[in-house]
Amino acid sequence: MKNLIWGILIAVFLLNFSITAEETPETPNITLPTLSPGYHWERLPMICAEGKKIINDLTEKGFVPVNMSLGRKGADPEGEPVFLITYFVGQNLSSTAATMNIPVSEDTCLLFLTHDLVLSEPQ
Repeated sequence: MKNLIWGILIAVFLLNFSITAEETPETPNITLPTLSPGYHWERLPMICAEGKKIINDLTEKGFVPVNMSLGRKGADPEGEPVFLITYFVGQNLSSTAATMNIPVSEDTCLLFLTHDLVLSEPQ
């Protein structure tokens, strides 16, 4: 009886450890640069998925990528690339979205998806 109780406790412990380990996402180790006085880092409400899932879902919903650009270290045009931004516009020209990729992750993150797009004329 004592062995049965120990067996159950060990099984519950291992099951709990396994479930906890699966729920903890891997976070890339990113060193944030020091900012000038008056600026601070903020957490963005964005969602991420492996590979091209987000891009495929956007294109299935009628979004078309219209441009891509690199974010570079220190915001220096000659700096090392640290992220890639892709902008999408809905085929009806009333919605927009942006995704971000970083070199240390295979995920793509959706930064925003907005509606009621208003395009302004270049001046």
